Amino acid sequence: MRKLTLLLVLLVAVSFADVLFDQSYDGTLDNGDDYYDTYHQADDFSLTTIARLENIEWWSFYNNGVNGTFDIRLYEESGGLPGVLVWTQLDVTPIVTDTGDDPLGFDLYHNEVILDAGDYFVLSDGVTYWLSLNHDGSESYWGLWYGGNSALSSNGGGSWTSTNNTFLLRFNGTDNYSSIEEATWGQIKAGL
Repeated sequence: MRKLTLLLVLLVAVSFADVLFDQSYDGTLDNGDDYYDTYHQADDFSLTTIARLENIEWWSFYNNGVNGTFDIRLYEESGGLPGVLVWTQLDVTPIVTDTGDDPLGFDLYHNEVILDAGDYFVLSDGVTYWLSLNHDGSESYWGLWYGGNSALSSNGGGSWTSTNNTFLLRFNGTDNYSSIEEATWGQIKAGL
């Protein structure tokens, strides 16, 4: 009985994140652009199923060393650009790892933010969202890559202009998410 109980505890404690959207670094980059703290850059995406966003990853370069925090925002689309703000995480410090690659003469970094359970966001299927990243690093430029549909704001998200940049990013979370509340271990134990 103890072995079975231990096995159940381990199974309940392990969480598996699904890749919800993948536009990640594939080893090649042709060109890029750089932005600093006054600029907000957004990239659009949509999903085919309801999903819970739990983790955000992106690849970038920094010209003045890795420093500062990011503001991460999700907007619903309006007229082909970011519209209504639906979710925000401010002053987020990502886990930053040097990839060892130096495209375009800059160190390429992998950035990852693992959200706390209370900060998860449920993404609806068929809705176009815009993910906005804004680096708060003082006088530190960070980079995005050409070749996609994106938007740029120089006034803190007040108005947006179409650009041709794209993020190298990946979202992880729970695919085919149901809003049924998960039972606590005490509730499971009481039901036995």
